[in-house]
Amino acid sequence: MKKVIFAFYFVVLFLSFCSTGRAFDLTSSDPGNGSDTVHQNYSIVMFFDDSVGTASATSSTVYMTEDGTSTVVSAIIYFDSTNALNDTVVLYPNDDLGSSTTYVVTLTNGLLSSTDDPLTGAGTGTSFAFTTRGDGVLAPAVTSSVSPLNGDTDVSINKVISVNFSKEIDTDTVSASLSLWGDGGMSSLSGAYSFETTGGSTTVYLTPSTTLGYDESHIVIVGFGIRDVDNVRINRSYGWSFTTQSAPPAADPGPVYVEKLYVISSKYSDGEVTASFNVLLNTDDINQSTWGVDTGGRSDDKFFSLTGPDGQVSGWTKGDGRKVIFKPDSPLNPGSYTAVFKRAIRAANFAGTQMDADYSFSFNVSEGGASINMTKAHSRKKQGGRRK
Repeated sequence: MKKVIFAFYFVVLFLSFCSTGRAFDLTSSDPGNGSDTVHQNYSIVMFFDDSVGTASATSSTVYMTEDGTSTVVSAIIYFDSTNALNDTVVLYPNDDLGSSTTYVVTLTNGLLSSTDDPLTGAGTGTSFAFTTRGDGVLAPAVTSSVSPLNGDTDVSINKVISVNFSKEIDTDTVSASLSLWGDGGMSSLSGAYSFETTGGSTTVYLTPSTTLGYDESHIVIVGFGIRDVDNVRINRSYGWSFTTQSAPPAADPGPVYVEKLYVISSKYSDGEVTASFNVLLNTDDINQSTWGVDTGGRSDDKFFSLTGPDGQVSGWTKGDGRKVIFKPDSPLNPGSYTAVFKRAIRAANFAGTQMDADYSFSFNVSEGGASINMTKAHSRKKQGGRRK
């Protein structure tokens, strides 16, 4: 019989645990329970020991009434965007509260944690009360004098953010609570803070460390940590967004200098065929093999060919500064020859400019080894390039 009773109570306890889960608690609030000097423009901030399920925070689970009445004060419920833990719920009345009036904030068991644990509290949940001031003194607030404004577009990428407060602010509390976010609010942007206080009002200037991104959404956030010189926190947190200007079109580079490559002179002399060009050549292309002791060259016809009465002449082609030089393997026999400097020859510039076409010229070799230039493939061009 004892075993049956024990088993029964164990089942009841187990079912009770499964149905309620782990309750989470309201740890503190601002204003606190019993506060009697609350500013009429104050928001009510509630702190919990766990993250709050956002869908459960509604006007039926978090609400405020005037003491002794059942009329709910119209208010906005939101989460502190500066708190990554999401354990802070804010109740912000749509209008200033009444003077010297007591209000009751009620949190029902319908308010759940992010893991669906119910709020601790017997019956309907928990509540706390506070009373407003009677002297009309308000908490510091962000005024409409901010720049850029919410929704502004085409904002300069060099924009300095300015935020004006209704009271003189303790500047030591600003840097940790006023921030600028780029990339649609995904990345925090660093910057330098400066201040201007006139007539009991402080304007904060935030100069970003780098230029803002083009055509990008940015968010300014002002958190609860900012306080005035009397150690009163601002009435609520603020946030607004703006979009920077689009990237300007690429600048017109204007006239572009086009460097041309061409032969300015050619000859057969002292047993070598030589062409001089208008600019320095990429001789690394040509000088792949050893020619003599300390010079390079190549024996194929990629860059030069020479044809005579006995067919193609073998030899070595060499690049040297602005010149291409061909040295036959043996002295040329008498007769007519055609030398061709190939379009594969490149200038020593970034583009590797080439000639428009192969360059060729003809010459005769006499019995005594003398030469006479006969014809050229094209006339000599003007020195330099042209502008487009």
